[in-house]
Amino acid sequence: MLGVSTTMVQSLVDSMELVGWKTRGGHRRIALESITDLKNKQSVKVSLPLKARQLPSIIVAVESQALYQALHEALPSWRFPFEVKLLDSIGLALLHLSKDRPDMLIAEMNMPLHQQERILAALADLNIGGRRISMTLVAQSADVTEKPYQGASSIQMITGPLTLAWLEAFLTGVQATVH
Repeated sequence: MLGVSTTMVQSLVDSMELVGWKTRGGHRRIALESITDLKNKQSVKVSLPLKARQLPSIIVAVESQALYQALHEALPSWRFPFEVKLLDSIGLALLHLSKDRPDMLIAEMNMPLHQQERILAALADLNIGGRRISMTLVAQSADVTEKPYQGASSIQMITGPLTLAWLEAFLTGVQATVH
């Protein structure tokens, strides 16, 4: 009647969202009235307006120490209504992506071309299966931005450089899409 598993019904009884009792044989019996009440609550929840979209969490990784310092000083004054975590290397960002799973990664890639290709392949692999992370990678050379990578449909490659003005404009665009 509810379209849920037996285990879920047991947890609903345990949390007192459904009224039920156990028989001598250990089976559960659920009051029909509590089932209809729960179904009515569920239909009301569905018909309520959708909650405001959750604001994205964003990791920004830059390789240049000067840009990192400038961003560290500028980010608080931009006052975006979402979390922006600033990291000083793409390697550190890769470590964070596996546990934090932010909504977005913006990264500057200034390392040699062969390292950029390896990082791009690792990022593309990370997005195969599970919740995808939207990635915008800014590379100095068009060589890496023109190659297709399997699983890279959520990776946008841009020829750089990444600057304060560019990042502020990009994040302003992100802000406009979530409001």
